[in-house]
Amino acid sequence: MSIKWQDSWNIEVGEIDNQHRALVEQVSHLLEACKRGDSRQEVASVLNFLSQYVKEHFRYEEEQHRLYNYPDRDEHAKLHKNFTQEVKKLQERFENEGFSYQFTILLNRKLVDWLIDHIGRVDQKFGVFVKSGG
Repeated sequence: MSIKWQDSWNIEVGEIDNQHRALVEQVSHLLEACKRGDSRQEVASVLNFLSQYVKEHFRYEEEQHRLYNYPDRDEHAKLHKNFTQEVKKLQERFENEGFSYQFTILLNRKLVDWLIDHIGRVDQKFGVFVKSGG
């Protein structure tokens, strides 16, 4: 399974949409690599990239929250921290257990569900806040 960018996920705030598109693309690439049964090294490489990318994206997004004085920024940052920990757990599980059908299912569920909920719902609130003049 893969995940595709939905135009309804645009929040129209700075560089965030471009970063979200790139994040969705990386998650899709990772899911496809798992589906194909690519080498452990390739899957580990994409997981590592995703982990670093998420940290950089969250840092940027949280800077934007501060810039716009977004009132829900602390709660939003907690969600980012939780997801960063989830990605780390996925990396550790992959390193310890390797590649399996169960891992692919878990990865798919965790990443896709989070992206759809976070970008499609939580980040939308920030976009609405900015567009309304804060």
